[in-house]
Amino acid sequence: MAGLIYNFKNQDQPSVDGAHARTMAEGTLADERISLLNEALPQCSKMLEGFFTAGAPESRNQFVYQPIENAAAMARFYALNPFPKVNLGKLRRQNQEMIHVNGEWMVLTRWNEDTPDGQTFDAIFRKEGEDWRLDWRHLSHYSDFPWVLFLAGEGPDVAEFRLLARKRLSQDPQNTNTGKFFITLAAPEFGYPMKVISESSEFVLKQNNPDGELLSTAFDSNLQSRKILGSSVDTLQAEGWLTVRVKVRRDTGSGIKSFHLEKLFACDWLN
Repeated sequence: MAGLIYNFKNQDQPSVDGAHARTMAEGTLADERISLLNEALPQCSKMLEGFFTAGAPESRNQFVYQPIENAAAMARFYALNPFPKVNLGKLRRQNQEMIHVNGEWMVLTRWNEDTPDGQTFDAIFRKEGEDWRLDWRHLSHYSDFPWVLFLAGEGPDVAEFRLLARKRLSQDPQNTNTGKFFITLAAPEFGYPMKVISESSEFVLKQNNPDGELLSTAFDSNLQSRKILGSSVDTLQAEGWLTVRVKVRRDTGSGIKSFHLEKLFACDWLN
C-alpha cells in the first residue's frame, strides 16, 4: 500500500490541459481545476489499491462507482473472467487529467507496471457523494458474457459488450458507393491494449442510420486525433481500433451461426 501512495506523492505536477480545459477561462477557473485534481488523486490511489487488494469479491464494491448497481454484475463477471493480477509495488502513474464528459467532471489516469512485461491500463474515477470512485465497468471492459465464448455459441443470444471495432474495406466491388461500411469486433485484453482477442466476422452498417453515423464519425475523428474523450492523453489501442459499447445478437437458424449488431450505445467504455 505504501508503495502505491508514495508514487502519487512524488510525481510531477499533474497535467490538466484537456480539450475542454483549453476552452475554459484562464486564471481562477484553471487554478480550481488543478486544485480539484490534486485533491482527488490521493483518494483515487486508495480506491484503485483497495479494489485490487480486496480479499472477498463483495469487499471490492466499496471502491467502485455505483456499488449497489454494480454488485451483481461484478459477481457474474468474475465468475466467468479471471481477476487481474497487478503488481502494486511496481505500479506507476504515467498520466492524469481532469476530463469533462456529458456535463460531468472525471479523473482520467494511466498506469504502468515497471516490469519487463508490465501491464498498462487506464482508470477513470467519478465523484459520488464525497468520494472519487473507480468506474469499474470502464476498467474491466465489462461485458455481459465473454466474447470468445459468445462467438463460439455459448451463453445468451443477445448481450452487451465493451469491445474494439475496426473498419474494413469491402472486397465486393458491388458494395462500393452503396452507403455501407464494414467493421469487425474484437475483445480487448486487460493490461495489454495492443492485443485483441477473437476478432469477429464482418458486420455491415449503413452510414445513414444513427449507429452508422456515430461510428463513421468516430472513425474519421480517430484519424485526425487519437485522444481519449477530448483529453490530451493518447488512446492506448492500436491504430485503426476504436473502443465501443454494443449490443450483439447471435442467430443459429438452420444450424448456421450469424451475428448482428443490435445497437451501438457509445464509442467509449464508460459506465
